[in-house]
Amino acid sequence: MKGFKAFLSILALSLTTQVLAKDFTNQYCQFTLPDGWNCQLEGSEWVCQSDNNDRKKEAIVILAAKIAGPKDKLEEYQAYLKAPKTFTLPGGKTQVSEAKYTNSKTVNSQPWIDSLHLASEVPGFYTRYLATVKEDLGVAVTFSVAKDFYANYQGVFDKMVESLKVFRTKAASG
Repeated sequence: MKGFKAFLSILALSLTTQVLAKDFTNQYCQFTLPDGWNCQLEGSEWVCQSDNNDRKKEAIVILAAKIAGPKDKLEEYQAYLKAPKTFTLPGGKTQVSEAKYTNSKTVNSQPWIDSLHLASEVPGFYTRYLATVKEDLGVAVTFSVAKDFYANYQGVFDKMVESLKVFRTKAASG
């Protein structure tokens, strides 16, 4: 009887854990969100972040997709992400990012370019880029986190990346 109760407890715990994690799905991708996170469409991009207002300042995930053009190729993405990014800050100061790594990665049978930069989008933030092409669609996902919180979010972002699925359903021509 004790063994059966332990089994039921483990089963209930595993079902509870699965229920707490929720998948975000839009018209071109899907991934598992951390507990307490949601995504909102802002213009043409999906913005995902914590529901906790204090934690919103720590990390953000942005998803974008477009019909692929001639330069939307994995090789082009890799070359672009290997190079430091340069942009002008308010007040005219120039910011140059530090490219930490750029690799090819396969996630759920889909090839991606995976790159990490420091200060490429916002000073003091790490941004991890994942970019791919699926049929006629170019997809980019950015995972940005304040430098002081990087260690806290690295595992969270890794789990999101490992759950990432991209799909393309073309409309039937008629």
